[in-house]
Amino acid sequence: MKTQPRGDSNFDQVFERLGECFGISTQTQLAGILGIKAQTVSEAKRATGIFPAKWAVILSDKYDTSIDFILRGESPAKPNPSFYKALLLNTERENVELKIKLKEQELLLERLQPKKDNDS
Repeated sequence: MKTQPRGDSNFDQVFERLGECFGISTQTQLAGILGIKAQTVSEAKRATGIFPAKWAVILSDKYDTSIDFILRGESPAKPNPSFYKALLLNTERENVELKIKLKEQELLLERLQPKKDNDS
């Protein structure tokens, strides 16, 4: 019989928080970080729906944040500097891509506009 997860350590809520703050987007990725099999993550979620506290301890050490934040989202997270660096690089790449698209649109508009006749 599946137990009802407590709201403060609900597996899905914890997993969503890990994704938002640390970029952990798959159970396989989480398993790799924890040094366990992906099947173990899946079984833990299915069995109780509660995120194991032992895993929260490992993640709090790895990401230099509190166990309370991981399990409940109560205290501010302190992601490691590589998190901010990855976020910054992603933002810079998106900015460059947007500038390229804007320039392409400007060039296209220039070609589509009728040429003005200076002889008039």
